[in-house]
Amino acid sequence: MIYKHSFLFAIAMAIVSSSALVACSSDDDNNGGGNGNNGGLLDNEEVLCMLKGDKNSATKLGEDIFIGENNIFQAIDNDPYYPHACFVSIPNVNKLGDITSVPKTGWSGKAVVKKGYGYVCYNSNDEDYFYRILVEDAVRDDDGKIVGYNIRYQYPFCGKDIDIQLPKNELSFTDDGGKEKVEFLDNEPIYFSCESSAGWCRATPTSSLYKNFLTNAVNISVDKSDTVGVSTATITLTTGYGKKKEIKVTRGAAEPRMELYGNNSSYVTSMNLPLSVSGASKSVYVNSNIPLEDIEVENTASSWCEAKLGKNSDDGYYGRYILIVTATENDTDTKRTGTITLKYRNGDTSVKLNLEQDVAYITMENGYSEENPYTFDYYYNNQYLYFKTNLSSDDIKVTTSADWLTADFDDFDSNYYNYGYNRGRVYLRANSNNSSSDREDIVTISNKKGTVLYSFKVVQKGYKL
Repeated sequence: MIYKHSFLFAIAMAIVSSSALVACSSDDDNNGGGNGNNGGLLDNEEVLCMLKGDKNSATKLGEDIFIGENNIFQAIDNDPYYPHACFVSIPNVNKLGDITSVPKTGWSGKAVVKKGYGYVCYNSNDEDYFYRILVEDAVRDDDGKIVGYNIRYQYPFCGKDIDIQLPKNELSFTDDGGKEKVEFLDNEPIYFSCESSAGWCRATPTSSLYKNFLTNAVNISVDKSDTVGVSTATITLTTGYGKKKEIKVTRGAAEPRMELYGNNSSYVTSMNLPLSVSGASKSVYVNSNIPLEDIEVENTASSWCEAKLGKNSDDGYYGRYILIVTATENDTDTKRTGTITLKYRNGDTSVKLNLEQDVAYITMENGYSEENPYTFDYYYNNQYLYFKTNLSSDDIKVTTSADWLTADFDDFDSNYYNYGYNRGRVYLRANSNNSSSDREDIVTISNKKGTVLYSFKVVQKGYKL
């Protein structure tokens, strides 16, 4: 099959164009907007021969716009009620530059293709930009049947090159945040993008017209504040031609708050913190919107307990900050107490930790002592004996003095952890007693410094026939 206008067809199928620009180009005032140095052509004007057909065989403009056998502009899978592509036709168009604006009305999911008509098309599948299109003439086969159309088009097209006229350029919200729609004064559809300087403040183009893609307003959404102090943000609106307008947004200050992540997985303002008698560090999460530099740490137990407040490196899951409390070993015979208070230096917000460190102890179960010994028979034997303590496992030492008796610490029984004490085991091993006389030794359980200890006697009977 041979097409008439073959020279146009060849040029169009190659999609001859000057460079397609990302930003829109505006029309000159010369003869309806054509470029006087280029025969009235626009800077990024392109030509295309669109052969008719179904959604698979027809020539596509952009992502999915095509001309059906019924001579209608349409889009693939365009919903009749909620079309992603819409068209509006403009009669008596001589050149592409005659289409100077995005119409407010007349939009439909389809448009009849006519020679000499102009069209503006919106397609959300093509990055939400507009096309402006001019149908120049029909393409016919040898029998005179129309098989397609030669068109000129520009993409992206952003309508009139006008400034955004704002009714106000400053917005104020309370610390609760909120939403506000700002409609532009000129009420013309205008393509623009939004950028916010802060994550808590978002802006999106919107419309007061009957099609939401005919944007002439901006929706501004502000999150509830959790910041001590007033927050500010700048929203920058930029048209397709690069013209900018700014809206200053102010959000009120939130009330200062501070909480501790408690032992029962809830947030509290006061809690008890028991500390190991052996000396160790404990961490407490602090959930607060107060800047770290504005929190004071008061510690009444600073002589035996250190408190350091810093940022939580664990993404602030349980709290923005973490308080590390480090106590020395309690080698006294007195229970130690104190308080750590975190205070907002500019107000009365505070939280309190009540510190407790008990006196160390060790007691044997079954009452074994130097007066009430544990007894082995004369032959080789071994036995576990149990004791209770509030010392940590790495601070336990078990000793004997005789060669025939060995005693080792055999860790804590984890089943007793929640009873408020540690239950440890001593593993005793006695060699055979080949003498007819009884023998005895002292087993001592202590902390490694030897300041806390408990002793009990072990007796092994003499050999008997």
